[in-house]
Amino acid sequence: MPYEVTFIIGLVIYLFGICTGIYVYKFLDIKAKILLLLLVVTIIVEITATYCAYVYKNNFYVYGLFNPIQLFMICWYYNEAVYSIGKRKVGLAIGSFAFIVAIVNYFFIQSPSIMNSNFLLLESLIVISLSLYAFYDMLVTDEDKNLLAEPHFWVSSLFMFFWTSTFLSWGVYDYLRLNVKGGTAFIHDLLLVVNVITYLGFGTVFLLYKKMQTAHGR
Repeated sequence: MPYEVTFIIGLVIYLFGICTGIYVYKFLDIKAKILLLLLVVTIIVEITATYCAYVYKNNFYVYGLFNPIQLFMICWYYNEAVYSIGKRKVGLAIGSFAFIVAIVNYFFIQSPSIMNSNFLLLESLIVISLSLYAFYDMLVTDEDKNLLAEPHFWVSSLFMFFWTSTFLSWGVYDYLRLNVKGGTAFIHDLLLVVNVITYLGFGTVFLLYKKMQTAHGR
C-alpha cells in the first residue's frame, strides 16, 4: 500500500481517538487523560516522521526518540491504573529505567539511523507484562467485577493486542527489509491493520467511558 495512503489512514484513526477523548474529556479520570495525551503525542510524532521521511529520507531518528517517551507514558498509565503498581511507584521506576536503556541503545549500541529493534523488543515485553499484571490485579481485587464494563480492561486488552501482534515484526524487520522482496511492505501493512484496530478501539473506549463508569456505580 502506498505510504501516502497509509499515512492518511493512520491520521484519520489517530484523530478519531483524540477527538472522542476530547469530546468526553470531563468524564475522564487521570488514567484516561494519560492515554489521551499519548494519542496526542503519537499523532505529532507521526506527522514529524512523515516530514522527515520526505525531506531527509529517514525517519528512524524520530521514532528512536519517541519510543522511550511512549513506553514511559504507558508505564505512567499503569502506575495510575493499577494500585499495587502505583503504591510503590513501580510503573514510573520501570519507565525511567527503560528510558535510560533506550538512550544507551540509541547512541551507543544501535545507530539512530536504523530501527531501534533492541529497544522495541524490550518495550514489547514490558507492556505485555504490565498488561498481564493489570488483568491479574483486576481479577484478584474484585471477583464480582464485570470486566467487560471496565474501561481499563479494554485499554489493557488493546495494549496486549498491539504489542503481541507486532512483537516479532520488530525483531525481523531489518532481515525482511534487506533479504525478502516485499518484506518491508508486508510489515507496514501488518502495522497498519494493527494500528487501525488499536486506535479505533481506544476511540470507542472513550465514547463509552461515561457509560462504563455508570455501570460501576462511579
